[in-house]
Amino acid sequence: MDRVLLTGSNELLTRHFMRVYEGVYDMRLLTRHPMADNHFYWNPLKDELDPNALEGIDHIIHVGGSSESPLTLDVHHRDVLISYRAGGTALIGRMLMALGQELETFITVSSTTFYGSDTNPYIHTEASRSGHDFLAQLHSAGEEEAYILEVEALAKRSVALRFGNVLCHYGGILPHITIGSSRGIAVIYGNGDQIIPWIHVSDAARILRWAIDNDNLYGAYNCVAPDWVTYDQLSSTAAYVRRGRTYPLHLPKCLLRMARGEFSEQFLNSNRISCKHLLQTGYSFLYPDIHSALTSIYDL
Repeated sequence: MDRVLLTGSNELLTRHFMRVYEGVYDMRLLTRHPMADNHFYWNPLKDELDPNALEGIDHIIHVGGSSESPLTLDVHHRDVLISYRAGGTALIGRMLMALGQELETFITVSSTTFYGSDTNPYIHTEASRSGHDFLAQLHSAGEEEAYILEVEALAKRSVALRFGNVLCHYGGILPHITIGSSRGIAVIYGNGDQIIPWIHVSDAARILRWAIDNDNLYGAYNCVAPDWVTYDQLSSTAAYVRRGRTYPLHLPKCLLRMARGEFSEQFLNSNRISCKHLLQTGYSFLYPDIHSALTSIYDL
């Protein structure tokens, strides 16, 4: 049984992966507050890592700090995110070097905001350049540190998985997008034409396993469903799936900005992301379209 070490104890994707693949892998978790036998202490802010966490580890999945929205964070908290993303990888690398250890795989969980937060109408492939805003710089720096591990022979493979918005029933962005859907109301932000890159949480976890189990995966992959949807389509589909009807309620940008402040930009941005490179590896989506994805989520 392969041994997998994960970061991001508070991250939705970490929790889901560890629950779904318990018994498939021997899993350990890096956390500032160890609470179980398979938990090990680390704190990238203090440059601290329990070396016992790395003993016999085959694969590392670095999730910590990947899903934070920095729109309302001050400079200090943005520095914290950078410390966890790039600094955390560098800390792991130094510990691996001190131990004389080489991983089979280092997977960094990145984001499609690598390309920038609002990039419509461009279609981004893995060959596209990174953006210039904070989120783009955050994930670009994290990926660069991960590739250094491969260059320095600390990992045989380095894989960067750029996830879209992970949809699930117990967290993430979905509850914010689908406010009112339980009553059949589709709240549509702005004109509703914004394209949202998305992926079902089950597919997100399966792609992590796909990256571990397939030795031919290297470099970056866009992890988004092939079905491009707008906020209008997503919100309307959620209302229909939950109540069998849809009553559209348009919320103008000005009112959204008054209600949500800077956080509103997360709902107004539009990004077109191609998953062709991932599909070429042979991966097949469980939920390739938004209707099947939301039906699965709301049937739980």
